[in-house]
Amino acid sequence: MIFVKRLRAGMSVAIRMDRLRAVFASKRGRNMDKPFKTIDEQIELLNSRGLITDKRSRDILSREGYYCVVNGYKDLFIDKNAKSAAGGDDRFYKGVTFDHVYRLFEFDRDLRLRMFRYFARAEAVLKTACSYCFTERHQTECEPYLNKMLYRREDRYRRDIDALIRNFEKILTKDPSGTSARRRSYIDHYLNNHDEVPLWVLANFTSLGMIFKFFTFQKESMRNEIARYFSTLYETTHGVKKRFNPEQLRLAYDHIKDFRNICAHDERLYCARVSPSKDVSLSNVIDDLSDIMQVDEMVEMRTEVSRLILGVIRDTPSLISESLLKTMGFSSVKALIE
Repeated sequence: MIFVKRLRAGMSVAIRMDRLRAVFASKRGRNMDKPFKTIDEQIELLNSRGLITDKRSRDILSREGYYCVVNGYKDLFIDKNAKSAAGGDDRFYKGVTFDHVYRLFEFDRDLRLRMFRYFARAEAVLKTACSYCFTERHQTECEPYLNKMLYRREDRYRRDIDALIRNFEKILTKDPSGTSARRRSYIDHYLNNHDEVPLWVLANFTSLGMIFKFFTFQKESMRNEIARYFSTLYETTHGVKKRFNPEQLRLAYDHIKDFRNICAHDERLYCARVSPSKDVSLSNVIDDLSDIMQVDEMVEMRTEVSRLILGVIRDTPSLISESLLKTMGFSSVKALIE
């Protein structure tokens, strides 16, 4: 794609076409690393690697696809010693069936659906906390979230703050590139009937990523105020005091944001790792959520996840149980619900 973009700049149509023909001709001349395989060929390949299939396997592959099911969820079922002896070709543990692999696939899908609900609740808390604290401090100002002077002043944040404000302006269609088709009815209502659109209204239209940036780009005093808001919530719902600081809150929501996006994009969740060092697992983000949610929500979440894990452990070979828990960051199912 980079090569194609370069061709488009400062070059005649005839020359561009000649170059593109050469590029695609060279691709046709190479052997495909992953040639197309029919469903029958896919099943034959799986059988040759020791995976037991049945009539149901064909229907699943036809509906879900080989890549999503097999490539996505085979790892826990691969015998690494046998794979090495086979020259690097996958070899499944003896007795593993296609249904076992598909059961892990289904488990992860159910896990995404359930966790997405809790990520959405955490998103709502951050939007409410930011809207309340920021608006309370700037009650006399019209749409203060558009005033860059109210954000952090460090040079390294300036470009990102400008981009965030432009996104807010697009939502309000105060930016030339914004379109009224993107507005929601509640935005129109405030634009037509009031002098301004409050932050708590605008926040309904923002993504978790946007409100996370809004919090991150606040001045230290405002970030501290928002952190105190979370401390008060925790004491109210848990009955004990817990002091949140801005950096702790930022890290927690950075994890929540990343895992929430994994769910939204239908990617693998159970084995996901986030953070620059890729050391934050699902168990870590469940701990983050537990600090933010109400006690009954926390118990509900941990109970649901533990039931899902126990279900997939029951329905798959015992040899993957330890690996599954380790991959998710849990020492045991008991540790999850305690």
